[in-house]
Amino acid sequence: MGEGERLAAIGLDKVNVDNILKNKELTTQIVGFLDSLKVEKCEKNVGLMLYGAIKAPESHRQMLGEYIVGGKLKNSKQSDAAVKYLLDISKNKKEFSQSVFDQECGAGIDVSQADITAAVSKGVESAKDKITSERYAFNRGRFLGDLRKDPALKWADGESIKTEVDKQIDAMLGPKTEADIAATEKKKPAKKEPVAKKEKVAFSLASQTDAQKKLIRDGMGYRAVYLCDVPKHEGETIVIRGWTHNIRSQGNLHFIVLRDGTSYVQCVVRDKTLPEISRETSFVFRGVPVFNTNAAKSKHVLPYEVTVSEWAITGLSSPEVENVVNADSKPHVLLNQRHMVLRGTKTAALMKIRSHALKAFRDHFFEKKCMEVQPPTMVQTQCEGGGSLFNLDFYGQKAYLTQSSQLYLETAIPMIGDCYCILPSYRAEQTHTKRHLSEFTHIEAEYPFITFEDLLDRLEDLVIGVLTRLLDSCGDEIRRLNPKPCDGYTGEHWKKCYIPKKPFNRLTHADAVKFCRKHNIYKNEETKEHFGPEDDIPDAPERKMIAKIGEPTFMINFPTSMKSFYMKRVEGNPDLTESVDLLMPGIGEIIGGSMRMDDLEELMSGYEREGLNPDPYYWFTDQRKYGSTPHGGFGLGLERFLVWLCNDTDEDNCDHVRDMCLFPRVQDRCTP
Repeated sequence: MGEGERLAAIGLDKVNVDNILKNKELTTQIVGFLDSLKVEKCEKNVGLMLYGAIKAPESHRQMLGEYIVGGKLKNSKQSDAAVKYLLDISKNKKEFSQSVFDQECGAGIDVSQADITAAVSKGVESAKDKITSERYAFNRGRFLGDLRKDPALKWADGESIKTEVDKQIDAMLGPKTEADIAATEKKKPAKKEPVAKKEKVAFSLASQTDAQKKLIRDGMGYRAVYLCDVPKHEGETIVIRGWTHNIRSQGNLHFIVLRDGTSYVQCVVRDKTLPEISRETSFVFRGVPVFNTNAAKSKHVLPYEVTVSEWAITGLSSPEVENVVNADSKPHVLLNQRHMVLRGTKTAALMKIRSHALKAFRDHFFEKKCMEVQPPTMVQTQCEGGGSLFNLDFYGQKAYLTQSSQLYLETAIPMIGDCYCILPSYRAEQTHTKRHLSEFTHIEAEYPFITFEDLLDRLEDLVIGVLTRLLDSCGDEIRRLNPKPCDGYTGEHWKKCYIPKKPFNRLTHADAVKFCRKHNIYKNEETKEHFGPEDDIPDAPERKMIAKIGEPTFMINFPTSMKSFYMKRVEGNPDLTESVDLLMPGIGEIIGGSMRMDDLEELMSGYEREGLNPDPYYWFTDQRKYGSTPHGGFGLGLERFLVWLCNDTDEDNCDHVRDMCLFPRVQDRCTP
């Protein structure tokens, strides 16, 4: 039995089998796993669970496979929970416990059809009035979601629950009436007449003419220009190169929207020898740019097009490109195919804005005589608490990926004064919120000889200065992604709508707690428990709070108990710190900063309070022994800054920090 037949024999469909066979290492791994379990053929649900078990750490994969084959795990809900538990203990280097494992994945628990029927019957009965009044318009999906929270159905198969729900509700309602059909049936679009297929032309890159090869090689003596510069060469013969972003054909007339990373240009090719191509085919065109007179009629029409006289293909694209991702693709598919998603218009715009943002930050810092340094990212000290550290074996020594470069920046200020860095930081936080990444771009700065008020002033200047630069360099892209700030504004100075006014709103942590109490923003939504004076306000409530405030806000003076060991205390009130978070509507915190302790004894007390051994921090401690000075600084998450700027909160089109990364690293994902 061949490898493909072997995979099909355990119930994997053709798409899965074909994808697996493309990865020789994965194929060998799965077949070897099946051999070790002596599985030749099995039911589809068992095969899918075994396929999912490949994600489990190798140390416990065999045991998990035996649980699946032996029937201790009955469905994918249980096997997925098992994989999640095993990955968690492996990642956090916890000890495996058989009893905890069994409990976490419901091993040995078999929810019978009778159990499912009884639980569904109870739920249907409780919703009877709503079901009978709304009939077939009743939202079964929401009902099903609520039903799955029933402890009796925790380990039941999802499809079995759905089937039983449909069965009982249909029995309760009886056959659909004409009124039911009118209320629920969507109008079907009129059928389009089939378009006659274009006759395929046999084509290969090697079969291109000498003239086409010369066009690829040296442009046939004509100047190659970037697409963004095409308008400068109206009426001239030029050479352009790029990828097919879109194509529309009418017989021998082809309209190809070309993309090269700088812009988009429509190219008009009238040639019956052009083969049938797919999106992403890469071209070299020679032609003449002309102004498109239809551009004034619609913002969707590109202002210039190139009338092509010569063409050559540098790389064909498979027709399968249309099936890789689409508008309905789920998040995990989009992440798996991130390398293709990057070619989309929105993602390309975000990456361009990101690049310009980094330049804007650097330009701002250099204008302010703030020098860039590059601290190490492999460290042996912690900065933001030990719970979010990525451990690293550094030639037999215990080390970590940095949480922040702040401590190292402090050592640089006696050398060059105001300084900053733009580097990745890493947080091993067990969270799946829209504003957390395991690896993010951290923009950090430290300033000597400042006060807390000076620090707040510099943060205001930074945000406004960077925004001004960024809107000048790529304001059109920002406006297309997030037009809301300038809705209805037609003046020439629309960019001002994006720039917050000074001074930013200020709110102490104590007043933030009072604000949450006043507006019923709870610490615990279920129990309606309010925040206390020593409570940190986490992600979701913080975003609710800043949404109600509706403007950039400095939340200041956090309690000492919730802040890092190095933060300076408020003079006369050691229970509070000179600390600040800058909160923005739509995302929450984008900047965290503080004044730093400049007194040696105070710092040593901070180590003791946090239970930290000061020895590994000797180089940091020395800053207080040899010419200490009042100083402060901050850290800004670039991806959060971009979400705040680019996300249209009415559409949530760029509402996740992973949208702002080339290849995001989030919990449980380190690929591709």
